[in-house]
Amino acid sequence: MILKQTSPVIALLVLAGTLRLQAASGTWTGAADSIWADANWSASPVPGPGDTATFNGVGDGHTTIDLGSGVTILDILFETSSAAAYTIGNGAV
Repeated sequence: MILKQTSPVIALLVLAGTLRLQAASGTWTGAADSIWADANWSASPVPGPGDTATFNGVGDGHTTIDLGSGVTILDILFETSSAAAYTIGNGAV
């Protein structure tokens, strides 16, 4: 039996590729509460780096958004024709 030794760099890249989590662009629904990381989005998981967070409604009355330990996001879109007045940054910003 012949065993080939795999390069540590290739093994690391393969492992890193399998562990990568995908975030998703989504629209704030406010269905659960006012915490960014909770189930308040139209997509799961919550929007993160490289994603767009859209605010285009009343957010089920949850318009003061608690960022928890912080949030990294690519874009925030307010569709002003129907979006409520939001405060984003309650908690640790």
